[in-house]
Amino acid sequence: MIQKLKRYDIIKKVMPCVKYGCLFRLVDSEDAVFIHKLRTDPVLSMYISSTEGDVKDQVNWIIDYKRRESAGEEVYIINIDPETGDRLGVNRLYNFRENVFELGSWLYFPQADVSKSILGDIFAKELGYNFLGFDSCTFEVRMDNKSVVRYHNSFSPELTGQDEKNVYLRLPKDSFELNKHLYLNICGYGQH
Repeated sequence: MIQKLKRYDIIKKVMPCVKYGCLFRLVDSEDAVFIHKLRTDPVLSMYISSTEGDVKDQVNWIIDYKRRESAGEEVYIINIDPETGDRLGVNRLYNFRENVFELGSWLYFPQADVSKSILGDIFAKELGYNFLGFDSCTFEVRMDNKSVVRYHNSFSPELTGQDEKNVYLRLPKDSFELNKHLYLNICGYGQH
């Protein structure tokens, strides 16, 4: 298991990163307007916990997050189109436990190509597994978000729980590695 402060050193070496035709970098306070807009979008907010407050509150949340980031406790990634500089969406790794990380805050504007959202998810998982050394990731998905439930189920995760709103899943690294190539091929980044 990689120690917290070493995680931060690894993250700083990896990021920013251009991979799969996307520029991935760590979220900063300059992203507050974009993130607030994502989190308060009426369509996207149907499947996430509600967001209270305004952009200033989002800036304050990011300032607190940056403390957790520098302590090696959390990673919040923004996906940017490297050609246009447009922000596309975000992914977050958090709740680091012994050999498990939690994946969440997976939000992309509907105008962004769906492949960019998938590639962002794959990159975030690769960061957790291959760079930070975790064996599994956990995540929750709203049951009503059927396309996202189908996507996650295609990786053959373990169902760890369910309530009236969410399914709770655990994805071991080997299941991810076995199944990610299908999506990389679909998105044009398969092995030749």
